[in-house]
Amino acid sequence: MKFNYISYILSSSVTFINAIQFKRIYGVAEKDLGKYQMTPDGNFHCLDGTQVIPYSALNDDYCDCKDGSDEPGTSACQNGKFFCDNIGSVGHYIPSSRVNDGVCDYDLCCDGSDEYNGTIKCPDRCEEMARKLESERNEKLMYMFHSFQNRQLMIMRAMANITRDAQELELKKQKYEKEKENFENLKAEVKELEQIEKDTKDLYKSLYRELKIEFNDNKNKLKKAIEDILKIKNSNNINKSIINNILEEYNENLLAQFEKGIIKKDENEESSSPEEIIDEDEEEEKRKYSEKEAAYKEIKSKLSKLRIERNEVDRTTKDYKRDMEALKKRIEMDNGKNHVFYTLYNEVFSLNTTDYIYTFTWGNEIKQKQIGGAMTLLGKFKEYKDNYKTIIYDNGAQCWKGPKRSVTVKLICGPENKILKISEPSKCEYLLEFSSPGSCDDNDFKIISIKHFKESGSDDAEFSEDILNSIKDIINESPEEPILDEEEIDKLDEKEQGQKHDEL
Repeated sequence: MKFNYISYILSSSVTFINAIQFKRIYGVAEKDLGKYQMTPDGNFHCLDGTQVIPYSALNDDYCDCKDGSDEPGTSACQNGKFFCDNIGSVGHYIPSSRVNDGVCDYDLCCDGSDEYNGTIKCPDRCEEMARKLESERNEKLMYMFHSFQNRQLMIMRAMANITRDAQELELKKQKYEKEKENFENLKAEVKELEQIEKDTKDLYKSLYRELKIEFNDNKNKLKKAIEDILKIKNSNNINKSIINNILEEYNENLLAQFEKGIIKKDENEESSSPEEIIDEDEEEEKRKYSEKEAAYKEIKSKLSKLRIERNEVDRTTKDYKRDMEALKKRIEMDNGKNHVFYTLYNEVFSLNTTDYIYTFTWGNEIKQKQIGGAMTLLGKFKEYKDNYKTIIYDNGAQCWKGPKRSVTVKLICGPENKILKISEPSKCEYLLEFSSPGSCDDNDFKIISIKHFKESGSDDAEFSEDILNSIKDIINESPEEPILDEEEIDKLDEKEQGQKHDEL
């Protein structure tokens, strides 16, 4: 596995400087022996440079140097340091006060060399401790290794999604332009038909007004004639001269209507009012213009349908425009180095505590819901800070007798995206710690690698950039086995599509 290769690179790079052999001084690390060599005149310079003492005074169980450097192997100096070799494990300095104090300090001195006066026996446990430390180191290194591999996975998925969204944006632009052109054409067609409707309506009204004027004029004459006829009928003495006048004044159709009214009256044996007969004549005259009225209604119906179509196209055009703006905003917004946080946009993360449920919507808002209570806005996304190690969410709900709520999101390098914890250090000012592969950077990688290297038995000076780059090259390759399996990746893609649909 790549991880084993990384561990091999680190462990095999441990070297020790043995070019010059120095006299071993008990309680002094091998790398510091050069500081404890006897001067030509047989003296020792205290390490702080303030005193010179006889070389024979080293480790004589009496503190001569103010800095305690003359008693590295005894407890004589309270400010002295004793080095445990811990062969097979990692050597450590411990305070001189712990030397021969009757306590086995296995946490730092696994070889038991700090208790050499026989008061207590401290068996060497360095081999056991070395196995434990190696396991812990490997676990930490694997944790970081997985974190960096997942960062690469997030970047690759971000690049793929940006490409996809850019293509979708271009497609929506084309559809938008097409629908916009369609809308403009429909708009012009509606305007033209509205003018035709107006002209037809004006003509219809004009004709109707003429009809009404003519009909009202005739109605008065007709009314007088009918009244005369009815008088004659009632007296059973019809004057033919009056009938002739009616025939001269009105056409046969009108007379037929008139006679029909009289016959109907005779059948019902009731007198018809002049107004009833006149209404029948009005309907007859209106029917003369039925074709014009039908044409007007047809235009009006077509115009109504055209307006509905225009409004639907208008809504579609606005939808495309809104989708374009949302996609453009998402593509252009700050999503971290290499757009690593792109796939997290609008993803929701939750954390349940005893009293609250917290929801963190990436790039949007953070809310707090009291169990059985209402939802409170803690803050809205504002900006990234500290080289993408911090996110600021502010302008939340007003705090009672305090400021508006705000949240500082502290990003921590880790193999998965999740909320670690949330606290309220100050009134209405929250701190949310969030683990994400996207927050891992080269400095995090260097720190954990150097720590692993040192715990393996070396120091900073021996950690070369070549070693660092060799490990980085391995990590930056495509993962042999993605930390997220195919099913999980598919679920994430489906989730992104759902969020994108909601967003648009």
